[in-house]
Amino acid sequence: MKVRVSELEGRALNWAVAYVKYGQSRYAGNWHCFDTGSPDEPQVIVREKPKAIQDDEYNPSGNWAHGGPLIESACISVFYHNQPDMGGNMWYGACGRNSVHKLPRCKSPLVAACRAYVFSCAREEIEIPDELMEVVK
Repeated sequence: MKVRVSELEGRALNWAVAYVKYGQSRYAGNWHCFDTGSPDEPQVIVREKPKAIQDDEYNPSGNWAHGGPLIESACISVFYHNQPDMGGNMWYGACGRNSVHKLPRCKSPLVAACRAYVFSCAREEIEIPDELMEVVK
């Protein structure tokens, strides 16, 4: 299913980041496995279930140990802006030449960075496996 990058969150966003970074996944049961191409770096996995994201999953949108290196390696800029008239404090991200104003504000710097990264490669929409779609809503 095609989804707007600006609406991605949770596992769907994590899958999109892994897809942009590592390419097509292998589907194994309820897992999506991405080959990192490095013997020193383990496979990256994104599960369909359980609903709570587990510690062994790739989680750049919620875990600084995964999102921090992504921000550094992709030269992502994250901006904080206090907008009391528009709902309070929000984060924005930019990666490469993409325009900051094309992405909506986010409540987390990691989500902003991940959306900016995916947007820089996929632009407005990306195809997400249907089994991950319930997480988007």
